[in-house]
Amino acid sequence: MDRKLVSSPVLWKLSDLLLNESVPFLGLEHQLESIESKLRDIVNSDFFDCKRDLAYDIEEVIDFLLQKAAHRSQTGTLLDYFSGFFDSIDQRKLRKKLDRIRIEIFRSTDKLSRRKVMEPWPASSSSSTRKQLDVGESIMSPVIRKVIALATHSQISPSVRRQARWVRDEMRFLHVFVKDLESKELRGEEMAWMEEVSLFSRSAEDVIGLFLSRWEQTKKSPFKHIASASCKFKSQRKLRKEMDQMKTKVQEIIKRFGKLPHQMYMPPPPRFPPNLPPPPPIPFQPNFPGRFVPNIPGDATSLSSFDDDDYFDEFDEIEDGTPPPSDEQAQQPGFNNFDGNAGASSSSSSRRSEQPDVTGFDRNMDDIMELLLRGDPDCLTVSLLGMEGIGKTKLGKSIYENPAIRDHFPHRAWISWVRDSNINRLMEQILGPQYLSIRLVNGDWDDYLCRLRRMLNDYLMDKRYLIVIDGLSSKVLWNQIGAAFNGLSNGTRIIFISSKLGVTPESSERNFTYSLQLWSDEDSWALFVRSLNVNIPLELLELKRGAILRICGGLPKAIVKLAELLARENTFAEDWSRVIEKFNKDEGPWSGTLQEINKNLPLYLRRCLFYFQLFPEHCEIPVRRLIGLWIAEGFGHPSNDKESPECVSDKCLIELANRNMIQVTRKKLNGKFRTCRLPDALRVHWLLKTKEAKFLQDNGHIGGNFSTCSGTTYRLVDHFDHRRACFDHIHGDNAAPSSLYSCYRDTVSFLSFDSRQGSRPGEDVGNFLQRCISSKCFSSLWVLDLEHVYKPKLPKAVGQLARLKYLGLRSTYLEMLPSFINKLPKLQTLDLKRTHINALPTSIWMMQELRHLFLDESSGCKFVPQPKDSCLVDLQTLWGAFINEDSPVKDGLDTFLNLTKLGLTCRISEPSQNEAMSSQLDAVANWVLKLNHLKSLKLKSFNELGQPSDLHLESLADHMDLSSIHLVGNLKTQYLVSEFPQNLIELTLSASGLVEDPMQALGKLPNLRNVRLFPGAYTGQKMVCSSGGFPKLQVLKVLELDQLEEWNVEEGALPSLKCLEIRSCRNLEMIPDGLQYVKTLSKLKLADMPVLSARIKDSQGEDWDKVAHVLHVYVES
Repeated sequence: MDRKLVSSPVLWKLSDLLLNESVPFLGLEHQLESIESKLRDIVNSDFFDCKRDLAYDIEEVIDFLLQKAAHRSQTGTLLDYFSGFFDSIDQRKLRKKLDRIRIEIFRSTDKLSRRKVMEPWPASSSSSTRKQLDVGESIMSPVIRKVIALATHSQISPSVRRQARWVRDEMRFLHVFVKDLESKELRGEEMAWMEEVSLFSRSAEDVIGLFLSRWEQTKKSPFKHIASASCKFKSQRKLRKEMDQMKTKVQEIIKRFGKLPHQMYMPPPPRFPPNLPPPPPIPFQPNFPGRFVPNIPGDATSLSSFDDDDYFDEFDEIEDGTPPPSDEQAQQPGFNNFDGNAGASSSSSSRRSEQPDVTGFDRNMDDIMELLLRGDPDCLTVSLLGMEGIGKTKLGKSIYENPAIRDHFPHRAWISWVRDSNINRLMEQILGPQYLSIRLVNGDWDDYLCRLRRMLNDYLMDKRYLIVIDGLSSKVLWNQIGAAFNGLSNGTRIIFISSKLGVTPESSERNFTYSLQLWSDEDSWALFVRSLNVNIPLELLELKRGAILRICGGLPKAIVKLAELLARENTFAEDWSRVIEKFNKDEGPWSGTLQEINKNLPLYLRRCLFYFQLFPEHCEIPVRRLIGLWIAEGFGHPSNDKESPECVSDKCLIELANRNMIQVTRKKLNGKFRTCRLPDALRVHWLLKTKEAKFLQDNGHIGGNFSTCSGTTYRLVDHFDHRRACFDHIHGDNAAPSSLYSCYRDTVSFLSFDSRQGSRPGEDVGNFLQRCISSKCFSSLWVLDLEHVYKPKLPKAVGQLARLKYLGLRSTYLEMLPSFINKLPKLQTLDLKRTHINALPTSIWMMQELRHLFLDESSGCKFVPQPKDSCLVDLQTLWGAFINEDSPVKDGLDTFLNLTKLGLTCRISEPSQNEAMSSQLDAVANWVLKLNHLKSLKLKSFNELGQPSDLHLESLADHMDLSSIHLVGNLKTQYLVSEFPQNLIELTLSASGLVEDPMQALGKLPNLRNVRLFPGAYTGQKMVCSSGGFPKLQVLKVLELDQLEEWNVEEGALPSLKCLEIRSCRNLEMIPDGLQYVKTLSKLKLADMPVLSARIKDSQGEDWDKVAHVLHVYVES
């Protein structure tokens, strides 16, 4: 039988076990996770071999651990003292068993062989009437449910449960045959076989049902304690014999099935030319990179709730094999639009040009074009990955038809890879009919492939080719032809476009993978408004903006479809609400992602994804907060010492975004994630999985008595929702201590999202914490996150939470740090931003494991001198600290040498302390020089009146990891701008007092993408951006440079600029002439610039021709 029917349920059961927070794993987590990972790879591959007994052994371990968890939940605290002794015995037994399982399962991977694909069953020519037997559902399904109940019965002997599992799996296998036969026209032999299956199923159901019924009666007998053991032994012995008979019978039935005049229907094999038979199975190559990922059923090319599907031709040409656009099509207006209609509008403050808005693709295109056009002669591959409807094909076409690409590659080929494609399709597209001269000889497929590869290699040797393969769904192709591109040194490039993971070459120095992510809210909204193509009242757009963005989830296909549907409706809020609600119920566009989550998502990513459900439904989650919570719960635990938990967690978040499972709604100026969320369609589905894994519990709803909980709560979340049971516990005061203990004794995280105004939220949470801790709850608490809870009344009892790792008090506006802080030795993150706390206790120096400390810079939060026995040595983040002439910088703060993020505000207390303050600033400068791991630096310097003051800083050229710099204050060393690190991405200068033009030095930084020059940054009159300068700059903001009169932009400067803002530079006489050459510029904003605004007024001023190509021009008075 197909062993996947045996092992797949075991895999899902093992995965659920590992995600279940209530199971005591006895220190065997790593063994179980290793087995789960290998089993997942095997089940999801096209090659499979796993012994049935091995699967049953795994299932027995799972059952034992689940029974142990259930037993613990029912025992009192007295028995807990003895559990350690029994655990050690169980642990030794299970460890030996798991070691044997691991050895066997790893051996299985070495014996993988491809399953034989059966030939399709030919359609019957018989004229007999088809008999609808519905045996699968009405007869077989009930007996399968009975066998499953028997196999999972905790009080029945393991040997009987093992027999039941065997019968269960055979019945499942039979069920596949039966369901297939039910859809066909049956002859006499098939009908007889179906009748035999029916009789066997009814008989098996009677036997197992009778046993289970008698078992329950025995439990109710008044003499159950006397007779129970004897009755159970006899009934199980009888059942074992009957189960043996079932096994024999079902084997006979399956054997007879093989003798029927047909074979089970399977999808037809790929089509081959008449002279070429189908290839034999390809041997498994264990060293080939990547994994085999099964085909994901379901077509995401349409939204089932709506009937206009041709609207998405641009997105889904993978499915229909549409050829690449012709030269004439590429030149037509609107070709690059999602909707094929540019549409233009204008107003006094904003103008939309006729050019297509491809903001969401620009960032992707820049990087990919650079790869394709680089001077590397080796053959390079670029894989474009992403879910259906995210725009992979559109992006590929835009690149394929780009003039620079057309000029660089004399030879190009676009190959649409449909489901039954094979190597011959590729050969025909590139080589033409000449490939038919290679023929299969004596069935030697390896020799045939070798000669094809040689022909392809010879043909490409002197030709620089761009080959695009759109819709790749299997890695067999690259297995077959990859070697043909070895040795090419003419700059050939291959682009793979696929929605499946593991089918393209694994990333390396020659193989690049580019994952398309869901669009940000800004890009999504721009696409939505553009796709409406009708005038909509701004009030209606703003009213529905949030709902539209959440429902579409950043998926371009969904955005365009919803825009078209709403454009047909009346401009009334009620009509739009109706369409939006209907659209929200359609999971069609997300079916592939849901399949990927359910089947292939690794355990570590499942846990990370679970955490999104803790946040409010419509919340944009700060990445800073999410990463901190993951680390506190151990999700970002590194596998080696080379990576920090923060780095591992960042990679997990990026991987989720690359898999299109989360939407990054906003990014920082340096390109890093700022906020994210779970798309609505995925959130509804994943919420059920979260509850099944007991990651999140509701503990019932209002309408009953909540004196007791339905089970322990591992993660407590307060949304101020009166329908949840925890509402009465948190916001009431009548819960008994025993009720609190039964609910929250094992809670590891408590997050409150009660953001009401006034003192009540702080009082409620304070009282709840006091009652819980006094009731012996929260002893295992890792996370206490009260962000946005106004002034929580934290009791001294919080000092008893010795395991606490994360204390989030951001935006609580607390005025004093609680005294218990010195009793939290395990604390890793302390967030006090947007509080009124202005002093830290001496005990802060004793927090050995503290890694991230966020302070409020406006409150002037200061450190006290460092004690001699300080052990605070591993601080990674120090943000918002206040420095004055008395601060312990030298031999104090400057001992924090592992910092990656540093933000300081320096301010003198009174003028008489100028010399002391100057020494402090020198100490800060020396400290910064020693921070070799620094990634982000923010330094501000003010005098006693709050005006910018001197800022001491030396060369930062050696800080190779430093990517973000924000400086406020007069730079004493003016040459500093020419000593910034080469990897700098983001730069903000304010009150720097630069006399020389900074653009000459800054333009040479190869990775600079965002520059902001704020008031006083430059005091000169002329500024020049030289040709070739700022190669990657995307955002430039020039604000209040009062002395600036002339700004020259040479042709070839700012080649990547997208956004330019000029504000309050009132002496600037004209818009730079060179902006007319910056064709990438899509947004220009002029604010408080009356002279410049007049020069482009009504699209007719003297400077209008310089910015006529800009997509959006905004003018503010």
